[in-house]
Amino acid sequence: MSTRTTVIIFVVLFALGLLLIVVLPFFYFSGSDSGGGGTPLPAASGAPPPATPDKNAPPTDRGLFRSDDGGTTWTQKTWVEGGNESVASFRVNRLAPHPTRPETLFLATDGNGLWVSESRGDLWAPVRDKAGILPASADVRSIAVNPGNPDEWYVAVYQDRRGRLLRSRDGGGSFAEAYATPVERFGVFDVYYDRARGSVVIATGEGGLFESADQGGTWRTVRWFADGLTALLVNPVNPSIRFAVSSKGSLFRTMDRGASWIDATPSFKKFRGALENQRWVMDQSGTLYLASSYGFLRSRDNAGTFAAPPLIVPGGNAVPVIAAAIDPRDRRSIVVSTASQIYRSRDDGATWSILPAPSALRAAEIAFDPAAPDALYAVFAP
Repeated sequence: MSTRTTVIIFVVLFALGLLLIVVLPFFYFSGSDSGGGGTPLPAASGAPPPATPDKNAPPTDRGLFRSDDGGTTWTQKTWVEGGNESVASFRVNRLAPHPTRPETLFLATDGNGLWVSESRGDLWAPVRDKAGILPASADVRSIAVNPGNPDEWYVAVYQDRRGRLLRSRDGGGSFAEAYATPVERFGVFDVYYDRARGSVVIATGEGGLFESADQGGTWRTVRWFADGLTALLVNPVNPSIRFAVSSKGSLFRTMDRGASWIDATPSFKKFRGALENQRWVMDQSGTLYLASSYGFLRSRDNAGTFAAPPLIVPGGNAVPVIAAAIDPRDRRSIVVSTASQIYRSRDDGATWSILPAPSALRAAEIAFDPAAPDALYAVFAP
């Protein structure tokens, strides 16, 4: 065999060997178990590749949460019916259960209108009327429902630079304006439906307390106050006993449905911080509660005297309380929130436990479910 022939054979053999080295791994890793067609095998763990974060996903640490076990575990309840939207980022002015339909909740928002859930918060829908009387951008402060006619609503709003009261007779399908402040930049902050009289009472930022006996057709002045009013509370046992709260934190009481009033502020003014960042609550017995920068106060004698139930916080009550709720079925069951904790008492405030919070944000609104045992709602916000 000549030298030239030997070289040719060597080159051919070398090329064949190189070809086998390159091609064989391809056939080995593209067998029938891998899906064929050269599809790469999944990772050994079987885990899918990491998903790309959705920048439009709603935040998971804010909005409405519901607990069905007394506050031990919580589930976020912010999804909008029929879509992928969420109400989690809305600023909530008030969370209000319907007075006769326990599964129905109202969410009064600051700048996002009125929302309703008929599933205890599982799904939400905006309240929109075809005429646009209640716009999607309304600042909703309060809502009152006629218990004798659950489709008769009264909604206190601020829109188009004025406070207004809107009335619906068909459960939010349509609205009509029942009142508007005569001066711009003053709001209607609270509304109450007097079932005994069939009348509506509103508290305005101008300081006026007004009542209508004909569904908002005409109004009478109950009382003018020196400062704007922010809240109205009515004793459920004796509706003649009412309280008006001013923008400066003062509390005024009437025992005769508004014919005469006294200033009850001195009974709690001595508690430092009690006039600041107030949230007033009244339970089914007529006991009055105040959450404020001072802490937590309670009055059992129609604001004649106030006392501080001892919370398990430094100093006993030296931490501002943001929100409070009392169980409508058992007034001994109380829940309050501070900037960092949620506390619950089942014995009228004698002892307290700390509830695990689903968010590091503060619980700005708290409410008991009016029908479901041990069900709680909380709205968390920055």
